[in-house]
Amino acid sequence: MEKAKSLGADYLATGHYAINEYDQKNRKFLLKRGVDENKDQSYFLYRLNRNILPYVLFPLGKFKKSQTRELAKKYGLKNYKEKESQEICFIRDDNYRKFLYQHIQDTIKPGKFIDKEAKILGEHQGIPFYTIGQRKGLGVSLNKRRYVIEINPRQNTITLGDDKDLYKDKLSAKDLNFISGDKISDSIKAEVKIRYNSKKSSAIISPYGEG
Repeated sequence: MEKAKSLGADYLATGHYAINEYDQKNRKFLLKRGVDENKDQSYFLYRLNRNILPYVLFPLGKFKKSQTRELAKKYGLKNYKEKESQEICFIRDDNYRKFLYQHIQDTIKPGKFIDKEAKILGEHQGIPFYTIGQRKGLGVSLNKRRYVIEINPRQNTITLGDDKDLYKDKLSAKDLNFISGDKISDSIKAEVKIRYNSKKSSAIISPYGEG
């Protein structure tokens, strides 16, 4: 945005699948989910603030990905049928482990895989290489399916458990950003999800302490 303004641009357009809509009633811009639920990227834009939204355009937000491909084909873009990447866009070979080793190798330390009773199950390669819910690529041989259910950076341990251990009915969230500028003072009903491609669930959000 700073670069766009320095060039004298009025708007900054991005290819995110999200919708930026002006609410006449409340006189403010709102960030909304893109039409294509499978490609919606409003999730990634939660840190935007209301001062930026009037100057941001999301031309793809009201299209499905298939429609975008058709438009790309119509206008002669060579990559209209290119295979989709599910990985991090700026890592060319999709090998994010290699990328991390190149940039933060000194902070990556092997540690222990443990179970819920703190029994050691094996050794992990470093906390940045794992995520909650992961089953594949753990690099440890066990007699049944195990999932990452907890990551403890302080103790450098990763807890493995069963599929049922992944399910929770509540969580604490911090580092929040309410784009509208409104604060939550009472409990509200909402649709929530814990990762970008998970299903939405009905929930109640309640303020708790600071942040």
